[in-house]
Amino acid sequence: MNRSARLVVAAAVLCAARTTTAIAQTDTRGPLVTTREVGILGVALAGSALLFSVDRSVADQVRGSSLQQNAFARNAMSGARMFGDPGVVVIGAGLWASGQLGGDRTQRLVGLRSLEAIVVSGAVTGMIKLVTGRARPDQSPGNARDFVIWRGVGDDGDFQSFPSGHTTAAFAFAAAVDAEWRRLSPKRSGWVAPALYGVAALTGISRVFNDRHWASDVLLGGAIGYVAGHAVVRWHADRP
Repeated sequence: MNRSARLVVAAAVLCAARTTTAIAQTDTRGPLVTTREVGILGVALAGSALLFSVDRSVADQVRGSSLQQNAFARNAMSGARMFGDPGVVVIGAGLWASGQLGGDRTQRLVGLRSLEAIVVSGAVTGMIKLVTGRARPDQSPGNARDFVIWRGVGDDGDFQSFPSGHTTAAFAFAAAVDAEWRRLSPKRSGWVAPALYGVAALTGISRVFNDRHWASDVLLGGAIGYVAGHAVVRWHADRP
């Protein structure tokens, strides 16, 4: 791993650690991020670091895939991308508004928690993007290690690749809806979680398919969203 990549990993670890510590220490009733979730973040960070060495190979294979010429695949990936932004915000707001108007407390809270999770996870991902300054694959197709610390500040997005914001939002939405719905309505249908996480995973795949993110961007973005979604629900569950 070259020096830039090592600096990126160090910066990401520092941001994640400080954010996790701050959340965990905000209340004496116990940490909001569990040991398991800290482990997930750690594995995702390590996995992303390992993927740096194969990101270019993965991107080249995806760019050259025959699926790029398949209309169904292109439309599916476009829909998955839109789910990550603006889809999850629209759906979350719709759940909250319909629950509010219809007097459905569960639906209102599920929608509200999903929006909160998107905001929290987006703030974490946004900060890492600014610090790491990674070039998107369509800007630097031959160099997956194109990181310049703080280059993301003031940029229009071309150098804010790491982690994936769409993937973060999709997994934050899925985790918050799944956790809050399970808490408030334990007897709900079992297909909810697989469906939510399945679409969130497709959102991440779409970002690589559309040449807007490296595979490592997607891995860390998904982990941040997942942990943030559960942390938000846990925060409110502790404060009824």
